[in-house]
Amino acid sequence: MVSAVILIIVPAILLMYGTSLITDFAGILYPGYMTLIILDQGDKADAGAVKNWLAYWLITGFINLTSFAVCWLPYWTYLKAGLFVFLMAPNQNGPLVVYGIVEQHVLPLVPGLKKSD
Repeated sequence: MVSAVILIIVPAILLMYGTSLITDFAGILYPGYMTLIILDQGDKADAGAVKNWLAYWLITGFINLTSFAVCWLPYWTYLKAGLFVFLMAPNQNGPLVVYGIVEQHVLPLVPGLKKSD
């Protein structure tokens, strides 16, 4: 009886919360490692890579801050996982693409921000 309950409950928990756990850990471990590599390069670091990872942390921080408001959406954890895959994909500059959209449509509405040329 106990084994049957465990065989039913454990997969159910993994299906409900597993994607969220994997997304949260993968969304921190790999980008954290890549950020450490960039920071270790110091002044020799590529400015584009620095901007890419700064944008990544800004976007993921916003997503994690606002997740409580959209967690009721169907398949939210899968959408979040897909977004993190897009953001972390090498040579795609996903964070800069998302930040470019935000910069174009949202930042002009924020008082006190000036676009630097």
